[in-house]
Amino acid sequence: MSAMEKNALYYIWLQHVLGFGSAKIRTVLRFYKTPEEFYRASIAEKRMLGCFTKSELNAFEKFSLENCRSVIDRCERLHYNIITLADPQYPQRLKEIYNPPCVLYCQGELPDIDKSLCIAVVGTRMATQEGVRTAFSFAAGLTQAGAVVVSGGARGIDSASHRGALQAGGTTLCVLGCGINYRYLPENAPMRSLITKQGALVSEYPPDTPPLARNFPMRNRIISGLCSGVVIIEAGEKSGSLITADLALEQGRDVFAVPGSITSAVTGGSNSLIKQGAKPVTCCKDILEEYMDTDTLPPADFLKEVQTPAYKQADIVKDTAQRDNRHKALPVDLPEDISDDARTLFAALSEIPVHTDTLIQKTGLPAGRVLPALTQLELLGLVKPCSGRRYSK
Repeated sequence: MSAMEKNALYYIWLQHVLGFGSAKIRTVLRFYKTPEEFYRASIAEKRMLGCFTKSELNAFEKFSLENCRSVIDRCERLHYNIITLADPQYPQRLKEIYNPPCVLYCQGELPDIDKSLCIAVVGTRMATQEGVRTAFSFAAGLTQAGAVVVSGGARGIDSASHRGALQAGGTTLCVLGCGINYRYLPENAPMRSLITKQGALVSEYPPDTPPLARNFPMRNRIISGLCSGVVIIEAGEKSGSLITADLALEQGRDVFAVPGSITSAVTGGSNSLIKQGAKPVTCCKDILEEYMDTDTLPPADFLKEVQTPAYKQADIVKDTAQRDNRHKALPVDLPEDISDDARTLFAALSEIPVHTDTLIQKTGLPAGRVLPALTQLELLGLVKPCSGRRYSK
């Protein structure tokens, strides 16, 4: 076993015995140089630290290194990277939060976080069309200016943010609340594949960990911890995105919020953030101007660049080798799990923009089913919205 694998072995062990998100990791590393040194200490010595519960003390003895070796072997077979707190590649920005993850599992290329402007763009899973377009546009504009867009890979605002960054040819990180190899949201599999070519999938959970509900609030601290600022687009009063905003404030990050209708259920939380002091933003320039004096953005006149539409509506591609041909027509193969309504609408569309009323007449679909199907096609990058409620391939 190489020194790197040995290092990973004991960090994985420490993360498992203390639990994901435990702040006691800092205590251990304050008294012991390495997790291996702590592992080899007697149970009596561990008890003397005075901060461990009975169940944790039992886990120290019962959780086997063999389990950790199997995780490393699994990552090697899947070609995932394991980045520990001791690795130079581990972001210093993330290391400084209250409870940094011991281990990050990555598929793709993690950019130099500490030398990049990283902005989280998050919001509700139950996004409106306006919210989806806003997230798409913000993410595209941010990446055009050289920023890295970070989000959580969920439906709605998260997915729109990743797709905006991808279609603008930028870098995006998807921080998951499950293992990278778990088939979370199968409809987003093509998007996650693209992210590994233009950024990375990141998780603190071993590759096949299912998406348990308790994982997602813990995941949010990593999203905000990687970033200089967090943008909230459409969040209800009880939205999980508000957890991310709270964590961002605790970590000393900037918090931005897009104002929304005072009568809409999906913007009550984001409007409340503005009342509490979050900076209201209506375009990505409002965010970027906060970082004009930093060295995390290129010296180009990026503010001028993003005054134009935040992105050119480019066809999303399935292989990054096709990036230079982004304006060519999409392949006609549709995802297997796409809805029948979406298939019908896609067949009715062409490169010439068509009004939604015309699509309703042409397909015979009720209006209430046309808009959700168009949203699905838009999130998959298969159609683009045009002015006047028109759509085209």
